[in-house]
Amino acid sequence: MVFVFSPHTFIPTPSTIQTLNKSKKQTTTNYKLRTKKDDKHNTLNPVYLFDVILNLYSCKVIISKHRYTVYMKSIIKAILCIVFIATGLRGQSPFSTDGDSTFGSSSIHTVQIFFTDQAFWDSLTAYHAIDQCYMGAVTIDGTALDSVCVQLKGNSSYNSMPGIKKSIKLSFDEYKNQKYDGLKTLNLNNGFKDPTLMREKLMCDFLNDHGIPAPRCTYTHVYINGTYWGFYTMVEQVNKTLLTHRFGNNDGNLFKGDPHGDLKWLGSVPAPYYGNYELKTNTTVNDWSDLINLIDNINNTPQLQFYDTLNFYLQTDLAIKAWAANMIFVNLDSYNGSGHNYYIYHDTITGRFNWIAWDVNEAFGNFNMGMNITQIESLPVSYRSEEHTSELQSPYVISYAVF
Repeated sequence: MVFVFSPHTFIPTPSTIQTLNKSKKQTTTNYKLRTKKDDKHNTLNPVYLFDVILNLYSCKVIISKHRYTVYMKSIIKAILCIVFIATGLRGQSPFSTDGDSTFGSSSIHTVQIFFTDQAFWDSLTAYHAIDQCYMGAVTIDGTALDSVCVQLKGNSSYNSMPGIKKSIKLSFDEYKNQKYDGLKTLNLNNGFKDPTLMREKLMCDFLNDHGIPAPRCTYTHVYINGTYWGFYTMVEQVNKTLLTHRFGNNDGNLFKGDPHGDLKWLGSVPAPYYGNYELKTNTTVNDWSDLINLIDNINNTPQLQFYDTLNFYLQTDLAIKAWAANMIFVNLDSYNGSGHNYYIYHDTITGRFNWIAWDVNEAFGNFNMGMNITQIESLPVSYRSEEHTSELQSPYVISYAVF
């Protein structure tokens, strides 16, 4: 566990909270913090979350003239963390209810997969190598669906995970027009490098609870032909269903920043970008000009105009929150570290790109970029891998401009 609490724990008292709320003129935003007695509202208590997040970083900040001191590494980290509290959402969508029954349930689901061929495992592994579907039948919590595309999935989680507990993708609409709970696809992840199976769930819940676009996550038991296969995380697919649920539209370009989505400028011709990104929607049109335009502005805009220009093309508040969450959870197998594992969607309503987190199963420092525990514990909010990310796309540059 990377998160270590400081001995200088700061719990705001009710009088302190009143003082902070009265200090509106001395602070950028007036945050109304709930006290412990507000638990009857059944809401997340930001006072104690505030304390938890601040102590994760062990650094000092003086709040206004009242000099209430907490220990943090920089004031920028404090501001970014407070942003999560001030803008917290519960991940509910005003646009659709697709997947709400699945991911809103507090129960552990049961997925049963059936194949007529008794040599199904040989077929699944052979089809994984060529990225093709293998047809099976699936029953989820008693709801049966036939003609479902079943695929083993993943790279490291497939090749480096011993045994037969591989990650699985279920595509319900591959062979016929059908969905489960409004969803076309579900991912069953095997908990690679995480015997607790909590890393992905905790971070996905945090992101969704705070309005940061990310897939939803829950748990399930998996059986194949009656044999118990294991305990899995069930993760939402980033596709048009998710886009509608989060943004209210799905007809824009969706790009996946894989395998090397470093957002570095490679010129105005699309071909050099084809090997670094994947276009997931509108593939027939195959128009990459919007992504290239975004990357052009990221890399070739003077720094004084950088934020205003970038904010015209990118929903920067969501990007900042996503990057800050990567630092809070030490999720380095991401854009900030390895330069991939994210999506960006060109929203046709706002005209701007939205940042979507993806594949956070190695959070809490499980993917450490060669750093030791001491280095991870003191990771700055401005951290980025210079090898894998674009220079101007540092979270520090944007957050400095914002605040």
